[in-house]
Amino acid sequence: MAKTISRFATLSRSMNNFFLWCINYIAEEHNIYITYSGGDDLFAVGNWKDLIDFSIEIHNKFSKFTCFNDIFHISAGIGVFRPNYPIRHGAEATGELESLSKGKWFDNKVGKA
Repeated sequence: MAKTISRFATLSRSMNNFFLWCINYIAEEHNIYITYSGGDDLFAVGNWKDLIDFSIEIHNKFSKFTCFNDIFHISAGIGVFRPNYPIRHGAEATGELESLSKGKWFDNKVGKA
């Protein structure tokens, strides 16, 4: 298949639409608050059970969206903190977990970093 600018633009626009519209819809369904969303980065806050359900649904919808193509995948870090823990520190810790998940392929399984 030829690699053209139009194909790249279509893929880019499709990914942007998924992360812009689909993620917000799923977050609303699971009572999740999106504190940051830009490009392919996302920071969400919510009840730990809701966040796990939210993450699983994102994974399932993204897999379906990409026709289960293994070239596309999502790296994530999920941190669970006590309710009065500062969001800034939670964001830093969770960012480190997400960084650890990149480059580690768990064959669609949850892994401990």
